[in-house]
Amino acid sequence: MAKGERGPNSLDFFSEVAGQAQGLLLEHDVCTPEAARLIGHELGQRLADLWGGQSLYIPQGVSLRVLPIHAEIYQRFNGRNAPELAREYGLSIQWVYVVIKRMRRRDRTQPDLFDGTDAGLL
Repeated sequence: MAKGERGPNSLDFFSEVAGQAQGLLLEHDVCTPEAARLIGHELGQRLADLWGGQSLYIPQGVSLRVLPIHAEIYQRFNGRNAPELAREYGLSIQWVYVVIKRMRRRDRTQPDLFDGTDAGLL
């Protein structure tokens, strides 16, 4: 952004949130267009009430986009197919091993809360 140029204001942000919510509700055929408009508006208002006046950093969500891919690589990894996975996913062999290491660490440190046992509650 050039000096003196202003970024989007809060009205732009809340209008965009309301519009995105409305679009998602209509896209998934959850409700009528009028209900989607009201829900979008109310979501914007609730976010303003909850976070208004605070500086808020919103990450780009890159990790949310790559996690399913990493999980797929981890699931398919058999100990001998790193080169094949690297080619298929457009990664280096070393990066495939980094993904496997991270996913193993995640498995050890993050219990499944929905596995039906008490292990996730400890």
